Amino acid sequence: MSTSPYILNIPDNFLAGSDTEAINMRLWAVAFALHVPLALLLQMEPALGAVHGLSALAFGLYAALAGRIDRVAFTAAYIAGAEVLWRMTNSGVFWEFGKYAVVLLFLAAIVRSPSWRVAPLALTYFILLLPSCVMTFLALDIDEARKQISFNLSGPLALAVSVWFFTNCQLAKTEISQLLLAYMVPLMSVVTITVISTYLTGPVVFGTNSNFATSGGYGPNQVASNLGLGVLFGLLAIAFTPRISLFGRLLIAIVVVACGVQSAMTFSRSGLILTLLAGMAGTLFLMRDPKARIRLVVLSVSGYFLVSFLIMPALDSFTGGALGHRFESTNLSHRDELVFADLAIWMENPVGGSGPGVSKSVRASMTHSSSIAHTEFSRLLSDHGLFGIVAMGTLFIMGLRMLVMAQTGGHRAFVAVMVSWSLIYMAVNGMRLVAPSLLLGFGALHWKTLLSDRAFYIKEEV
Repeated sequence: MSTSPYILNIPDNFLAGSDTEAINMRLWAVAFALHVPLALLLQMEPALGAVHGLSALAFGLYAALAGRIDRVAFTAAYIAGAEVLWRMTNSGVFWEFGKYAVVLLFLAAIVRSPSWRVAPLALTYFILLLPSCVMTFLALDIDEARKQISFNLSGPLALAVSVWFFTNCQLAKTEISQLLLAYMVPLMSVVTITVISTYLTGPVVFGTNSNFATSGGYGPNQVASNLGLGVLFGLLAIAFTPRISLFGRLLIAIVVVACGVQSAMTFSRSGLILTLLAGMAGTLFLMRDPKARIRLVVLSVSGYFLVSFLIMPALDSFTGGALGHRFESTNLSHRDELVFADLAIWMENPVGGSGPGVSKSVRASMTHSSSIAHTEFSRLLSDHGLFGIVAMGTLFIMGLRMLVMAQTGGHRAFVAVMVSWSLIYMAVNGMRLVAPSLLLGFGALHWKTLLSDRAFYIKEEV
């Protein structure tokens, strides 16, 4: 087996099962089940959300200080999955807790390590966004400027640190699936809340826009994206888990269907569209292998018939046909107006930009719909000017470099899924969640074992 200079090597036995099951799915089943009553507790007593969030952070920090980098990675994925849960239950953690918690965990792990490498492109990307902060302090009072900088740069900071952390990581065959499952576990709480609000709390009025009632009373696009990513991760977990049992496949399949149904029921199209596009990007690198091609065709055809002839008709009937009309619509939900507003602001401040958060009031007056950018790339122009353009280029170069550095077709497929989901999410939803930052970090992972092109799971490197 080849050796690597990277120092954050992750043990190969965490939550390992028997010889016939690479991951102990019984333990994961318990974790999924426990998050159903957790959702009910957080709804009844939102203050418990602070205990939940801080406990997860404390566990990750202890792991970082103890040198257990595997636990750090899994905890960060768990926090990313729980971010929407804490927001929708009005928990006692601050709004950007997920992003700063991930940053703190990764920095603690890096500093704790005896040696570590810098990720030049990631750090350059974030440093390029700092000069325009001067414009924010000049235009706003200190407290408001601090809030706007924190809100707008927390995502880029999390992205830079995530890429830095995972650039120094190696993962073995079981850790890939465990990383994905760790994100999915808190989604059971999100599913529970949305199921209650959709089917158990009285009649819901379905229209042609995103539905807050079916989203548990919270932002539909964030809930839909959170659950849609759960669908994608579930499929990848099955694909990359060697010798997974029938029970494990069935468990993950149930969670995938639940996440997919509830993502659709938010009436926010971005969640499932992101999953579809990212999945398509990954399949492009698997189509050369005949066996992989056969599996992809079987999976695609089976999924198409399941959704088209079973799930979608049932949901469309339940919503009185409104769901079908919603997904057939090509309306951009005013995102085009926000982009044009950002371009106009950039033309007035082409070099230094207006400063993070300064364009908020200008954007609101121009669009009459929203003051918050929905597209991170246009926000980079309006807020950071020329520096934002260079930062944007650095971001795309990072993603391209990750693809080039991948070792096999299967590895490139994984990277393509992570990078494409991250970049597309930023194009339609900005950086509202920590997920796009974390996923770009996943793309920087170094594999202790290689992904087999012939099978949908990780195979030992020879």
